[in-house]
Parts: sequence; structure tokens; C-alpha cells
Amino acid sequence: QEYEISFIDENISYHPPSVVNACSFFTNTDDTSYDEIVEKDSKIIIQNRDVSEIQLKYKNHKFFVCNTLEEFFYKVQTGEISPNLLGGYDVGRKKDKSELTILEEIMISEFVSLQITRFTLQLDRVKYEPQRELLRKVLNHLPIKKMGIDSQGIGNNLAENLSDEFPGIVISVPLEGVWKDRAAQNMKIRFESQTIAIPENHE
Repeated sequence: QEYEISFIDENISYHPPSVVNACSFFTNTDDTSYDEIVEKDSKIIIQNRDVSEIQLKYKNHKFFVCNTLEEFFYKVQTGEISPNLLGGYDVGRKKDKSELTILEEIMISEFVSLQITRFTLQLDRVKYEPQRELLRKVLNHLPIKKMGIDSQGIGNNLAENLSDEFPGIVISVPLEGVWKDRAAQNMKIRFESQTIAIPENHE
């Protein structure tokens, strides 16, 4: 905006699009087959876009996102998703939308884990009580190890109540200052090391 629609240089972007795109996976197929991989100047060029760079890196893992909570519950019960889940909830009400994201964390080695987005849900202008009931349903039916809930402003009551109800699992998260800096740094490290996988979604 300061340069009148002149786009920021990718080299000085904190999360360069190329780094984020390398961690994006295609959700239109569960098939990890591909036509051809060409290595050129130490870069992998995928001839068939059915498979993304991160899907090729972790060929032994399935990349998909559940479309409904019921599908999510079923895949956990059948073992297709491991009981090692992390959640985050950003609270909105009238102006901003509420956002729920749940990741499956898979240990790749003793000190390295891969986090794959398994479920996302957006709520538009939903009252607080239905939001609370949704989170209760999720926390009661899924083996979530930790869920951070935005405790700033309008989210404070929701975060406080659920952290009392689910002690040690629900954590009140102050989305400001030092916490934001640390979170941004951790996210940057995950993107650069390709240890987080997000669905390819332009929106």
C-alpha cells in the first residue's frame, strides 16, 4: 500500500510465497502417483500436478483434509489419522470470522515432527454459545493433546471457561506482543524446513 500497488519483493517477505507453496498439498486426490519427476539444478520439477513438493518429500504419508467433523471422527477411530492432534481456535463474532484448525503431528525422527492440516472450519457471525458447544464436541470426541484458544478481547471468556473444563488441554493464548513474535518465528522455521503441510487453497 505504501508504494501504490507495487508488490513487495519476495526476498524481503517474512513468509515468501515460494516457501509456503512448497508446503502446500493438493486435496483433489489421495493418490500419490505421478508421471515424472525431473531434477534440474537441484530443484525438483513435478510434471504431474496431482502431487506437490511436500507430498513427494513424505511419500509414505497420506495428505488429505476432512470435510466434516463426522469424517474426521471416523478417520481417527479407524486409525487413518493418529491420536496425536493439535488444535487452534481464533475467536470472532460480528466483524471477523472464527477459525478452527486441527493438525495431526507425526514424528519423522527423534527430534523432528511433521504437522499436517487435517481439518479447518470457518464460522461467520455465530453466537458464542454455539461456538462453545462446537469446541466441546471436538474436545470430547477427538484425542486432542493441546488446543490454543485466542484469549484476547472477545475470546477471553470462551478460552477461560474451556481451559477450566479441559485443564491441561485447552490453553488460553494471548495473540499479541511476545507470543506473536515467537509464533511467527516458529512458523517460519516449520515452513523453511518443510515440517508443516497445509492444503493448497488460494483463499
